[in-house]
Amino acid sequence: MRHRRSGRKFGRATAQRRAMFRLMVTDLLRHEVIKTTHAKSKEVAPLAEKMLTHAKRGGLHNRRHAASFITDKEVLSKAFDELADRYR
Repeated sequence: MRHRRSGRKFGRATAQRRAMFRLMVTDLLRHEVIKTTHAKSKEVAPLAEKMLTHAKRGGLHNRRHAASFITDKEVLSKAFDELADRYR
């Protein structure tokens, strides 16, 4: 039984699912809007919010932590420069 088990599998292995989430968060931060399914958006939303929280806090440690998840350096800079100020 799956009682109290959180998260969805989406028919993918763990590494594929994590890569999909990383790319979706990167695209969301790049374009600010993405088109996806309801289930995927519910899984990606907390991850994107966590990246924005790192961006709002600033600092080298938070930048490196976000860089380990966000796949594009330009998007990382956008998150820390533009989006962090917008959501403070």
